[in-house]
Amino acid sequence: MTIEFVLDTSALVAYARDEPGSSTIAGILDTHRCLMHAVNVGEFLCAISRRMSERFDPESANLWVEQAGVERSYVLTPAFLVLSARIRRAAPALSFGDGVALALASVSGLPVLTTEKAFRAAADFAAIDLIR
Repeated sequence: MTIEFVLDTSALVAYARDEPGSSTIAGILDTHRCLMHAVNVGEFLCAISRRMSERFDPESANLWVEQAGVERSYVLTPAFLVLSARIRRAAPALSFGDGVALALASVSGLPVLTTEKAFRAAADFAAIDLIR
């Protein structure tokens, strides 16, 4: 399977919680490997273990991410961090983590999958696919 998408934290949370758009992510993960920055994986681990504590603690959530077939990127070069900050500054409704996901999509040339409509404000940086 080839890597064809970058996952934003919100997309993986929607998948884990079986929210609207989760079937889209399930179909993609069945046929493709997805890329997610380690910063966004950390956001996911924190969010999902807090929102679904009866099912996930950080360790089990981390194992779940690995079993889902999500590749991790650890790029944190100064140029990457500047791009993340530039994206965040251009789209104030986004968090720095959102900027990281968009920067990863930009440098990898892959579309980012997200649930957050605010990503549209950063469409000059990367292709954005809303899953709901």
